[in-house]
Amino acid sequence: MSGIQEILVIVLLIVALLVVPRMFGNRHRSSAPKPPRPPLSGPIRLAIIASIAWPLAMAALLQPWHHQWLIFSGLGLAPVLTGWSVAWVLHGYRRR
Repeated sequence: MSGIQEILVIVLLIVALLVVPRMFGNRHRSSAPKPPRPPLSGPIRLAIIASIAWPLAMAALLQPWHHQWLIFSGLGLAPVLTGWSVAWVLHGYRRR
């Protein structure tokens, strides 16, 4: 069970690194209002949830903490990274 705990600690550290700086950010910013960000569309929300659910499902099935990191990285992480990379490149071409 220590493998699950280690993964949860890593997730907690990543969340802390992303959230804490926003909580204690620079409060002396200029008074110019920022333009509002458009809300996330349905397909983007689905992609974010799938990007979280797929590696978690693969981790539950493959149990990479039992020396199966190579298989997990190929079946769990590679599809997510490839999908977001393709979306990022296509978004760049569409902006032109």
